[in-house]
Amino acid sequence: MQTNSKEEINQQNPSASGGHRNVMGGAILTNEEVDALLLAIHEGQVLLGQTKGPKQHWKLQHYDFRRPERFPKEERRKLQKIHENASKIIGHSLSKYLRSSIDIHLISIEELTYDVFVDSCADIGYVNVLNLQPMTGTGCLILDLNLCFAIVDKGLGGPGGILHKVRPLTNVETAIIDVVITNILNDIKLAWKDVFAIDWKVQRKEFEPKAVQIVQPSEIVLSIKFASSGDLGFGGITLCLPFQALKPLVMGVESGKISRQEEVALIKNTIEKVGLEMTAILGNAEVSIHDLLDLKPGSVVVLDNKVFDEIELKIDGKTKLYGRPGLFGKKKAVGIVC
Repeated sequence: MQTNSKEEINQQNPSASGGHRNVMGGAILTNEEVDALLLAIHEGQVLLGQTKGPKQHWKLQHYDFRRPERFPKEERRKLQKIHENASKIIGHSLSKYLRSSIDIHLISIEELTYDVFVDSCADIGYVNVLNLQPMTGTGCLILDLNLCFAIVDKGLGGPGGILHKVRPLTNVETAIIDVVITNILNDIKLAWKDVFAIDWKVQRKEFEPKAVQIVQPSEIVLSIKFASSGDLGFGGITLCLPFQALKPLVMGVESGKISRQEEVALIKNTIEKVGLEMTAILGNAEVSIHDLLDLKPGSVVVLDNKVFDEIELKIDGKTKLYGRPGLFGKKKAVGIVC
C-alpha cells in the first residue's frame, strides 16, 4: 500500500487541513509565510487596516531639555504676529527705497541659548549691535553680506547682483546699508507700537557675528529670521533679542502676568519719559484797551507781585510749586522754594 508524505498531500490538495495556501493580491502565501504574518500581527509589528502613507520629511529643531522653552504659546503667537507685520512693512519700505519689487517673509522664531545662536550664524555678516531702549540690555541685527551687496548694487543703478567672493563692506557701501538699517529699525518700531514704544539704536557695527557677545553664552535669546525674495534674490535678516529684555514687556512669569514690582518699574520708566510743560508766572497785571494799544518797546507794565514775592510754577496749567527768579550761569532760572 502506497503512502504519501504530508508535503506531497499538500502539493496535491492545497485545501487540505494544515496545508492550505492563501492568495492575497495574486501572491500565494506558504504555511511558513502565514505563520510569520500571524506572529508579526500578534507582536504588534503589523497593524491590521494600516495603509502606508507618503514618506514624511521632518524638520529638526534645536531643543535644550535642561532649559525648557520660557515663552508661553500665547506670547509666542503675539511675537509672531508682531514680526509678520514687521516683515510686510520692511518689504514695502525696501521696495520703495530701491524702486523694486521686494518681499520680506518671516521664516522662524526660535528660542535657544546664545552660544547655539552664534554657532548657527555665518562666519561673516553685517552685525549691528542694538541698544534696546527702553528695554534693558542689547540685541543685534544681522544682514547677510550677499543681501547687502545686492542692495548696494540695486541702489547704485545695477541689476541687484551679488558678489561671488564675500568680503567686508567698504565705507561707501556701509553708508548705503546704514540707511537701510535705519529704515528697518523704524519699520520694526512701527510694528511694535501697539505693544510697546521702542526706540532701538545702533551702538556699534561688526563683520564677525561669532566675535560679538551681547549676553552670556548660556543666556536664552530669541532668534527671529526673515528672508528676502524678488528683485534682490534670496537673502537673510536675523534679529536676536535676549529673553531678559523681552520678559517684562511681552510675558510675565509662568503665571502669564508680570510681577507687581516689574509692573511698577515699567510704568515708572514710561511715565518718566513723558514731556510736561512748566510755566513760571512772574505776576499778573490788568491793563485797559487804551494802555494795551499804547504798549511799545521800553514801556513798563507793573505786576501785582512784589520783588521778593514767590512766583507760581504751573505744570500743564496747574499750580504745583513756588519759587524765586534768578540766574543759573548765563540763563534765567527759578529756584524751587516749596
